[in-house]
Amino acid sequence: MDKTTRELLEQRIQEMTGNGLRCIAFAHRKTKINEYLNSSPQFTLLGIVGLKNPLRTGVKYVVKECQRAGINCKLITGDSILTARTAALRGGFLEPDYQSGHIVEGEEFQNFNLEERMEKVDQIRVLAGATPYHKFLMVQSLKANNKERMVAYVGGGQGDAYAIKEADVGICFGTEGVPEILKAFSDIVIKKKDMNLSPVIEILKWGRGFYDSIQTYTQFLITATFVDLVIDFVMTIFPNGFTLLYAVTDVTSGEVTIPVFQLLWVKLILGTVAALSVLMKQSSDNLMSKPVRGPNEPLMTDEMQRNISAQAVYQIIALLAIHFKGKSWLELNANEKNTVIFNTYVLCQVFTLINAKLYDRKNVFKAMQCKKRFWGIIVIIIILQVVMVEFWKSIAGTARLDSRQWGFCLFIAASTPISLLLRYRCSMKIPYLDFAPASKPKTE
Repeated sequence: MDKTTRELLEQRIQEMTGNGLRCIAFAHRKTKINEYLNSSPQFTLLGIVGLKNPLRTGVKYVVKECQRAGINCKLITGDSILTARTAALRGGFLEPDYQSGHIVEGEEFQNFNLEERMEKVDQIRVLAGATPYHKFLMVQSLKANNKERMVAYVGGGQGDAYAIKEADVGICFGTEGVPEILKAFSDIVIKKKDMNLSPVIEILKWGRGFYDSIQTYTQFLITATFVDLVIDFVMTIFPNGFTLLYAVTDVTSGEVTIPVFQLLWVKLILGTVAALSVLMKQSSDNLMSKPVRGPNEPLMTDEMQRNISAQAVYQIIALLAIHFKGKSWLELNANEKNTVIFNTYVLCQVFTLINAKLYDRKNVFKAMQCKKRFWGIIVIIIILQVVMVEFWKSIAGTARLDSRQWGFCLFIAASTPISLLLRYRCSMKIPYLDFAPASKPKTE
C-alpha cells in the first residue's frame, strides 16, 4: 500500500468515525497454518466497513433529566475518541462548545499521576478507548476525589463488571446474554428486553419519592407523639387543674383520665392511617428538581426541625390552655372538656400531616391539587372522628359537641398559618440534631 492510498483510507476512516461508525477492516492472505502462526504475514485489504451502533433508547432524555436532578453524567466507552465524541454529542454528554479536557482517552487517563487524575476527573465527561481497568479506575477516582459523593455506574457488558462492583450503586440490565457475574455485582438489575435507559429515571424518582415520604412521616410522628406525651402526662397528673393533693390521690389510685378507646384511636392514626397517607407516594417530575443529598447528610433537616418545633409548641400551648381554662372559657363540664381536647388533638394531627406533606413546597396550592389519595385519607380520618365523637360516645367515652364547640376545635386545629409564621420567623431547632455537613455533595 502506497502513501497516497494509506492517506485516503485514513481519511475515510476519520469520516466514518466522525459519523459515529465503528470501523472494521477486512483482509485476506492464502497461507499455511504453520506459516500464519510463526510469521507476520502481509494481507490484501478487501475493504473497510463502518458499523452503526445506535445509542440506547432514551439516552438523551436520561442525561437531560439527570443533569436537571443535579447528577453529572459521564460516557465511558471502548470506542475510538472520534466515535465516542460523536456519540457524546448526540447523547447530550457533551455540548457543541466543549473544551479539550472534557474528552480523554483511557490510556491517557491511566498515565496521569494521582494529583493530575484527582484534578481532572471531575472535568472529564467522556472516557474513550476505555478498557475494563480504565472504567474501574474512573469509578475509583471519582469516589476518592470526594468522600461525600455517591457514584453510580450503568453497564451491560462483561468489561463493566469490576466498575459496577466498585461503584456505590451498580446498575445493569438483566436481559438475556448479560453475564451472571454482572448481575451478581449489581445493586439494581433492570429487566427490560429493549435495553431502554428510561427506567434509570424511574429509579431516581421512586428513590427520591420514598426518601421524601420518610421525611414527611418523621415530621408527623415526632410532632404528634411529643404533643400526645406532654398532654397525656399533664392531664394525668393534673386532671382538674393545679390541685397537687388531688393529683397525688389520682396517681396513687390508678385512675386513668383518658379512656383507653381514645388512646387506641390515636395510636391507629399515628401508626396506620397517617403512614399510609404519606407512604403511598407516586413518582413525580418535581422530585427531579430537588438538590442532591449526600450519604452522610442527616434525615432531619433544619427546615424540618423548625416545622416540628413550631407545630409542637403551638399545639401544646393550645391544648393546655383548653385543659386548664376550657371549662370557664367554653362553659363545659369535665367530660365535654376532655372531648374537646381529644377532638382538637386529632384535628391538629390532620393539619400536622398536611404541613409535613407540604413543608418544602413553594407552590402549596398546586401541590395540594396533585395528591388525591392523600386527601382521600384525610377525609376518612375526619369522618371517623365525627363518628367517634357524635355516635360512638358510649364506647369512646366522649360527649357530643355542638356546632360552636366543633367550630372552636377546627379553629384551634387549623394551625397552618401560625406554624408557617413560627417556622419562617423563628430559628428553633431540636437539640443534638445540628450536625449536617456544610458542603453539598455531588452525584456522578
